[in-house]
Amino acid sequence: MTLNNKQQKFRKPIILSVNTFWNAYNFRLSLIKQLISDGHDVILLAKKDRYIENFYFPGCIPISLAFSTNKITPFQDIFLIYQYIKIFLQIKPRFFLAFTIKPNIYGSIAAKIFKIPTINNIAGLGRVFNSRGVLKTLAIYLYKISLSTSIKIFFQNTDDRELLIEHKAVDINKTQVLPGSGVDIKKFKNDFKTIFPNHSIQDESIVRSKILGAQSLKTTFSFMLIARLIKQKGIKEFVEAAGLLKKENENLEFFILGLMDETDSNSVTRAFLEQQEAEGVIKFLGGTDDVRKYIFFADCIVLPTYYNEGRPKVLLEAGAMETPVIATDWVGCRDIITHGHNGLLCSPKDHYDLKQKMVDMLVLDPNLRNAMGANGRDNVKKNYSDRYVIKSYQDIIFNN
Repeated sequence: MTLNNKQQKFRKPIILSVNTFWNAYNFRLSLIKQLISDGHDVILLAKKDRYIENFYFPGCIPISLAFSTNKITPFQDIFLIYQYIKIFLQIKPRFFLAFTIKPNIYGSIAAKIFKIPTINNIAGLGRVFNSRGVLKTLAIYLYKISLSTSIKIFFQNTDDRELLIEHKAVDINKTQVLPGSGVDIKKFKNDFKTIFPNHSIQDESIVRSKILGAQSLKTTFSFMLIARLIKQKGIKEFVEAAGLLKKENENLEFFILGLMDETDSNSVTRAFLEQQEAEGVIKFLGGTDDVRKYIFFADCIVLPTYYNEGRPKVLLEAGAMETPVIATDWVGCRDIITHGHNGLLCSPKDHYDLKQKMVDMLVLDPNLRNAMGANGRDNVKKNYSDRYVIKSYQDIIFNN
């Protein structure tokens, strides 16, 4: 959708930009709806995907941008700045809210030209910060330029905040650590009727077969990895650990759930997953619009990531649903998981240690495992409710 040629009138317009509409739907929908409820029109800018259709509702105007989400493309990135400038000229928003890397950098640069109050959310610095050299230096410089006039810079973990402060890329007085994107604890809970309102509890085994496959075994233990299917999320480490465990106990189940973008050079290929599935190591479930349905039937959620995370939302969602988790002792994950209390932490890039943590989870006394799940929900209720995240934005917008 594009703006009309004639000047449109908006109610206290706010422009919110993120890399994809999928991201906006899964991580920013509650905030968007609250801003509209507060009397704002929200103009949502993102790279076009099928989730754009979910944003045609009163108070929200979705506009697609053309850019690459997974690599530096100088000419496309310059064109992206031009797109932001053109839209800012037409709309003249009261605030610009930026999420994900390119909107945070290039959208903020454009907003800076027009002196638009900007609120940034650094949900993770991305894979470029896993490297050293020119690209990392360039990224730090771009953050320094783009964030210099922001009125607030939210971070989702302390590691990223401290790194950019150390490199003098942000003003420490403008920074604040948020508890991730937050979770709706009323929506995410371990309750069959909440997740499957059109079924009775007597249908649980039937529903499980539809979700996980007709051949899925309820008599065994299931591990499920839920993530974007890029290598840095630890997909291959999960598969290797699953293969080792399968040799010891062939009745264990290992599922992978997530979206795949094979145009991304860091993506795990479909051929790789299909081969592992054919060999009986894992079951690939594809993507989903409702992750709750899958978490509900998993005995343990696994995220062996070594990507520069914010605070991985799947760990929060699993915690809210009282499902034990295994994650890496890594940026973002260790902010959420206390080893032995609400999950287990394993070493990054180490499928042998991941396999051992899976064994530890498997042999754990069921009562202790249930307690671990309960601790996870308690942690999310106390520290990661989406209401706190939304209020943080409301306070800034109201006072500026």
